[in-house]
Amino acid sequence: MSGSLQGLRRHWPWAVVLLASIACVAQASQFVWRGDDAFITFAYARNWVAGHGVVFNVGERVEGYTCFLWVALSALGMVLGFDVFNWSVGVGVLAAVGALTAAWQLARACLPERLADWGVLAALAVGVYPPLAWWAGSGMETTLFTFLVTTALCLHVRAGAGSTAAPICLALASMTRPEGWLLATLAALDAVRQGPGRRAARYIAMFMALFAPYYLWRFGYYGAALPNTFYAKVGTSGSQIWRGLGYLLAFFVVGGGWYLFPGAVLPCLFRGGRRPPLVYAFLGAYVAYVIAVGGDFFQGFRFFLPTVPTLAVLFTVGMVGWADRARRPRRAAAVCTAAVFMVLWSDWRMYRMQQADLAVFNQIWDAQTKACQRILRETSPDDAVATIGVGILKFCTGRRVIDMAGLTDAHIAHRSIDTVGHGLPGHEKYDSLYVLEQRPKFIVIPRPETFQGIPLAPLSDMWQQPLLRQNYTPDALGYRRSGP
Repeated sequence: MSGSLQGLRRHWPWAVVLLASIACVAQASQFVWRGDDAFITFAYARNWVAGHGVVFNVGERVEGYTCFLWVALSALGMVLGFDVFNWSVGVGVLAAVGALTAAWQLARACLPERLADWGVLAALAVGVYPPLAWWAGSGMETTLFTFLVTTALCLHVRAGAGSTAAPICLALASMTRPEGWLLATLAALDAVRQGPGRRAARYIAMFMALFAPYYLWRFGYYGAALPNTFYAKVGTSGSQIWRGLGYLLAFFVVGGGWYLFPGAVLPCLFRGGRRPPLVYAFLGAYVAYVIAVGGDFFQGFRFFLPTVPTLAVLFTVGMVGWADRARRPRRAAAVCTAAVFMVLWSDWRMYRMQQADLAVFNQIWDAQTKACQRILRETSPDDAVATIGVGILKFCTGRRVIDMAGLTDAHIAHRSIDTVGHGLPGHEKYDSLYVLEQRPKFIVIPRPETFQGIPLAPLSDMWQQPLLRQNYTPDALGYRRSGP
C-alpha cells in the first residue's frame, strides 16, 4: 500500500496535466468555427499543392498571410488527403495541449526543486482558459504559435545559451508569426549576456541556419520585407496607439488580464523561485508590440494569447512561493482558494461570451456558403469577385477574388491612408476605383440601406462611387455587374 501511495504522489502532476488536457479538448470541441482568415491560409495551401505557387490568386505573388509554417502544414494535410479544416483544427488542438504542457515545464523550471510539482497548476490554469480552446477550434495558427513561444521560453530558461532545441523552436515560431522575431532577438541577446561568446554564436547560428533560407526565399518570392498584411493593417498615427491601448484595456477587463498581469509580479514580490530576465523582457516587449500595431479586431484576444501561458506560469510561481513562506497555513489556504475561484469566475465569463460569438460566426458561415453556391452557378472561371471577407469565397469558388481591404492585394495594402488607426484593424485601406476598374462580376458587400455593423472605410467609399451606380445593380449578394 505504501508503494502505491508513493507512486501516486510521484505521478499526480501527470494526472492533473491529463485533466487540463481533457478540459481543453472538451472546450475546443464546442468552439469549432470557420473564420475567414483560416480559409485565406487554405487558399494559399491549395494553390501551392496544385502547382500554382504560394499565392492567393493565380499569377499574383502577394503575401496575404502571416503564418508560413501554418500554410505548409495545411498543404501537408491536403497532400495526405485530409479535409483541410478538420486537419487544421486537429493540429490546433494538439498545439493547445502542447502549450499547457510547456507551461507546466516552464513553471517547474522556475520553481525550487522541492516545490516543482506544484508547477502543474500553471498547466491547469492554461487548459481551462477559454480563448485557448477558441483558437484551437478556429483552424488558425494561434495555438501553434503559442505552443512554440512557450516551449522556446521553457527550453531557454532551462539551458540558456547552451540549448540546441531553443533556437530551433524560435526559428519555427518566427516562421509561424512575424512576432516570433521579437522573442528570437531577445533570446539571442540573453544568450550573449550569459556567455561565453562561442555558445552564444552557436545559438544564433542555429537559429539563422533555419530561418535565413526561409526569409531569403520569401523576400525573393514576394519582394517585400514584411508580409502584405502588415502594410494593409499597420499605420503610424497616434490613434493606432490609442486603439492598441484600448485592446489592452479590453484584455484587462474581459480577458483575465486583471489577474494575469498583477500575478506576473508576484515572483518578484515574494522571491518565489527563478525570475528569468528573458521571460519578463518578452512579456514587456510583446505587449508593447501589440499596442504599437493597434491590437486586433477578432474576439478572443488572439494577439495576447501567446503571453497567457507565461503569465500563468509567473502567477503560479508567485502564489506557490508565497504559500510556502506563509506563517499561517489556514490563511494561505483561504487566499489560494479565493484565487482559484477568481480565475474560474473570469473563465466562465469568457466562456459565455464565446458561446454568443460562436452563433454569430456560424451565421456568417451559412451566408458565405450560400453566396459561394450562387457565384459558382452564375460566373465563369475567368470572372472576378470583389469583397472584404475574401477567404471563404476564394476557397469555395476558386474564382479570382479582389480584396477590397488589401490583405491579399498589394496595391491597396501599400496605399497611404491618413485615417489608419481610427477604424477597425485590417479594414481601413481601400481604393474603390481600382476595384471597379477590374470589373468584378459581383461585389459581395452589404448595401447601405441594410448595413447595421461598424462603419468601414472600404464600404463607405464604395457606396459613394458613381461607377458603382452606373455599372452595377443591387443584388442579394450586394451588387451585380449590369453588362457582360
